[in-house]
Amino acid sequence: MRNKIYLYLSWVITFLFTPLLLAKENQQDWLTRSSKHFEIYYKAYQQTDAEELLLQAERIHATIAPLFKITPTVTPIVLRDTLDISNAFATPEGHPGGSKIEMFMTPPDNVKYELASLKDWRHDILLHEYTHILNFHALGAKVADWNIFLLEGFAVYMESKSDPTNGRLNSAYYRLIMRQEVVSEHFKSWEQISIINQDWPYNKHYVYGAFFTQYLIDTYGEPAYLKLLEEAREEGLDAAELKTVYHKDFFMLWQDFEQAMRKKFAPELAAHQNLRQTPNKSLLQDQLPPLAFTQQGQLYSSYTDDRANRRLATYNLNTDTWSVVDDFPNAESIDNHPTSGMLITTLIRNDIHSSHMVLKIYQNQQ
Repeated sequence: MRNKIYLYLSWVITFLFTPLLLAKENQQDWLTRSSKHFEIYYKAYQQTDAEELLLQAERIHATIAPLFKITPTVTPIVLRDTLDISNAFATPEGHPGGSKIEMFMTPPDNVKYELASLKDWRHDILLHEYTHILNFHALGAKVADWNIFLLEGFAVYMESKSDPTNGRLNSAYYRLIMRQEVVSEHFKSWEQISIINQDWPYNKHYVYGAFFTQYLIDTYGEPAYLKLLEEAREEGLDAAELKTVYHKDFFMLWQDFEQAMRKKFAPELAAHQNLRQTPNKSLLQDQLPPLAFTQQGQLYSSYTDDRANRRLATYNLNTDTWSVVDDFPNAESIDNHPTSGMLITTLIRNDIHSSHMVLKIYQNQQ
C-alpha cells in the first residue's frame, strides 16, 4: 500500500514572511525624486537605488529616445520590494495604473537565470522596460496589435545593442536555445511563437523575438524598423505595412529568418556533430526543469502537461515515458533529500504586485 505524506510549511511564508514583506512596503511613506524625464517612487531604505537609477534613466533616455519621434514627457518609475526575483514590467497609456515602469529590486542570484548575463542588472532591466515605454508611445493605440514577441524582441535587442559582451541576445544561454531550435528541426513558426509557450525552455518569444529583430535590423537597417513602427501606428501591423517597408509579407520574412539562423549557427553545428545525434526523447526535448534525483538514481521532474497543469512525475529512460506521481499546481522547483523526501516550492500569487512561495515536503512510501 502506498502512503503519501504531505508536510505543509506554508504557514512560515503565508503568515509570517508575506505580511512582513508587505508591511515593510506599506507601512512606510513613499518618497519621490524627479529629473527632467522621470519621477521615481521609493521607500527610504531604497534611497541609494533611487538616486542611481534616476541618473541611469536619464542616460538611457539620452541614448535611445532620439530613435523615436514620439516620446513621453515624464515616465514614473516605482521601486518594489514584494518579490524575491529580478523582474520588472512596463504599462502603456490607458492602463488602469497609467504608463509607468515597476521594478522588483532583487538581484539575480542564480547563474542559470537568464538575467545573470546582464553586467548591470538594474541598468539593463530599466533600459529594457523604457524601450517598452517608448515602443508603446510610438505605436499608440495600435500597441494591442503588436505581437508580443516583437515587443519583447525589440527590448532585448536594445539591451544588447551597444555592447557585444552584454545583454541576453549576446549571452551563451540565448545562443544555446536558438541553436537547439535549429538543430531540433522543430523551428517555431511565427504563429507558434506568438503564444507564450508552456514547454521548456520558457520565454521562447523573447529569444525568437530578439534574434528576429536583430535579423531585420542587420538585413534592412534600423531606419526601416523604426519606419515600420510609424506605419503600424497609423494602420496597425498587417501585410500591407510589412510590404511597404520590407517588400515581403510576414511568412516570407519568417522563412528568410529561419534560413539566416541555420546559416548563423552552421559553424557551431559543424563543430558539434554529436548534437545532431542526440536522441529526440521527450526528456531532452521539453521536459527538463526542474529535476531531482533520488539516492537510488530515480529521476523526478515537475513538468507541464499539454493542459498546462504542473505535475510531479518519474521518468523511465528505457521506455521514454513519464509516470505521474501527483499534481502540484504552480510548482517552481524541487529537490530531494535521502531520508526526508522531496522538497517542492509552489508559487502563490497574492495580486499583480506580490506573491509568495509555499514549501511542501512530499514523501512517497511503499
